[in-house]
Amino acid sequence: MGKAKDITLRVLAVLISIILWVYITNVENPEREVEISNVPVKIVNIDSLSQANLTPVSKINDITVNVTIKGRSRDVLAVKPQDIKAEADMSSGTKTKGENSIPVTIKDKPIDIEVENQPLYITVELDDVVTKNTSVNIETKGQVKSGYVKLAATANPQQVTLSGASMFINKITSVVARADIKDASSTLSLSSTLQFLDKDGKLVTGNEYSKITCNPQAVELTIPVKRAKDVPINIKQTGKLPQGVLLKGITSSVTKITITGDDSVINDIDSIDTQPVSLDSITSSITKTVKLSIPSGVMIVDNIKTINVSIDVESIVSKSFDDVQVKYINLPPGLTASETPVKTVKVTLSGRQSALSSVSDTDISASVDLSGAPADGGQGDYTVTVNAPDGLTVTSVSPEKVKVNITKG
Repeated sequence: MGKAKDITLRVLAVLISIILWVYITNVENPEREVEISNVPVKIVNIDSLSQANLTPVSKINDITVNVTIKGRSRDVLAVKPQDIKAEADMSSGTKTKGENSIPVTIKDKPIDIEVENQPLYITVELDDVVTKNTSVNIETKGQVKSGYVKLAATANPQQVTLSGASMFINKITSVVARADIKDASSTLSLSSTLQFLDKDGKLVTGNEYSKITCNPQAVELTIPVKRAKDVPINIKQTGKLPQGVLLKGITSSVTKITITGDDSVINDIDSIDTQPVSLDSITSSITKTVKLSIPSGVMIVDNIKTINVSIDVESIVSKSFDDVQVKYINLPPGLTASETPVKTVKVTLSGRQSALSSVSDTDISASVDLSGAPADGGQGDYTVTVNAPDGLTVTSVSPEKVKVNITKG
């Protein structure tokens, strides 16, 4: 009797335990869903993008997702973001330029919970990888020391290779190496890190997710700096103008140039000659392109090799003046000169066309000198003397002599 009672009590205890467990499980620790925020996602096989000639241009580090889990209250409430291992495989599926949805796989989680919101995805923006070769532009700031000049700088290498996302590479219009030449008085050799500029001169750097690569990243610059000297240009002439043509002047488009070179060379140079300009056969004003005669060891700073030389000439012409008034001068006292039919003469002048064009009859002086008239009077032939304006020559006077009646009283 006692043994049976003992068995009954034991069975009853087990039943009570089961009932309590069921109660506690379903009432005190019920099943529930919880969203776990900021679960880190590990990105794997990023290198596979290069096989498709793609590169990420959006965030790929520190990406997180929100994971909904289900389980008993005590279990799910104890789960932390780092307890769930999520992974996105960049090698899965086909990737294209633009936004791509990448599936997220839950690789590990606490045993007593289930993930409810699968499948999960992250969005990654991709771009084509492009490569281009481009020349290096050299920019300098500052001024060299007074009396010196900077010559053309060179970069080694002269071309570099750029690689990166097309959205950045295609913006680059120039690759620039910069150098400070302030107060330099000798040739500079230095290394310069390259910068990438767009059409507006703004820096192009890519972004924090996609960088621009450049091979090499820096170039070696050589910037020649030499002593400079300003000297005039001497226009050399040869030959002579044809008869009847006068030279008014020779001028050049450049009157002085800056030369440079070793001190031993440029110290003795006071001017730079042109190659001889031939005056033969020139009958009208003309402009010729003439080479400079540059001595050995001398460099023209602005790389001027030729200048324009203007040769201004004028023809000698003749012009007749039909009504030049004749005046009587130096008549001795007690004598009177009476008029004859000749009151005017015709005068022909020669000279520069520009000078003759403004001359009129009244600008010419014609006179008869009567200082040698006979004391008892009489009629005689007297030479007409003509004075032309400056720069002009009298070539003929008609008539050359005039008759003048001289009387006493």
